[in-house]
Amino acid sequence: RALFACETGGGPGEAVTINLSLAGAGVLQAVVYLFFIRSVDLYEREALRYVLPVFAWGFSVAVVFSLFFNTLSAVTLTEVASLDRGVVSFVTAVFVAPVVEEFWKGLAVLIVFGVSLAAHYRRGVIEFAGVMDGIVYGSAVGFGFAIVEDLLYYAQAGPETFVVRRLFGGFAHAAFTSLTGIGIGLIPWVRYRTLKVLLPLAGLAAAMALGHRSPASDVGGSVCDLRFVSTGYRGKLHPGRKPASVPVPSSPNESAVTPMDASSEMKRSAMGSPLV
Repeated sequence: RALFACETGGGPGEAVTINLSLAGAGVLQAVVYLFFIRSVDLYEREALRYVLPVFAWGFSVAVVFSLFFNTLSAVTLTEVASLDRGVVSFVTAVFVAPVVEEFWKGLAVLIVFGVSLAAHYRRGVIEFAGVMDGIVYGSAVGFGFAIVEDLLYYAQAGPETFVVRRLFGGFAHAAFTSLTGIGIGLIPWVRYRTLKVLLPLAGLAAAMALGHRSPASDVGGSVCDLRFVSTGYRGKLHPGRKPASVPVPSSPNESAVTPMDASSEMKRSAMGSPLV
């Protein structure tokens, strides 16, 4: 189930005609999902100037580079290793695609975190911090990626495949990359530099592992992300306020203010020292 890895539904030379109304409905569904996920952040909805570029990265940059590297790996396995075509498709879908796709999707989340952190040094408040923010940005890039992937499956396998994937797998890529987003979102919440590196890597590794293509990966991923969303909507993923407003101790001897102690007024104040 790698990107661009499925076989054409018809015989050689046969093409599948894409119904623009059905395809447009799928695109609209992705946009609705995007704004729904954004609305779940009860305390502070993420700025569209950050969310929309991440969504656009998902259906453009991530798709292009995933196509290139997935194809390159398939060609290499075929020409160099002389493997059977079926084996190549299996290896690409199960082992190569999750690594390639999650890397390029996760890179968008890391970039927007870096931009948010740079803006923090000017304004004193960071937009991207916490579990829910990680889910929002990870889902945004996942929704963008998924709609292009599903449209390509439509072109290759027909409308039935497209409808099934949209209905039961619309949240799958969002769920995968949300794990990377959670790891990155936790960076401002930890004090040790080792954890600031390990948490995003752990999230990326979990995303790649979840993305390994089993028959139930799309449905399971969708259920996973919906559980995250429902938990966040009840407020359990918002322990107080975002740490952007919490002063970071300037020396090891100072005690850190916990997120639960942060008030809404503190959220607008400048931080005492950089996050990292």
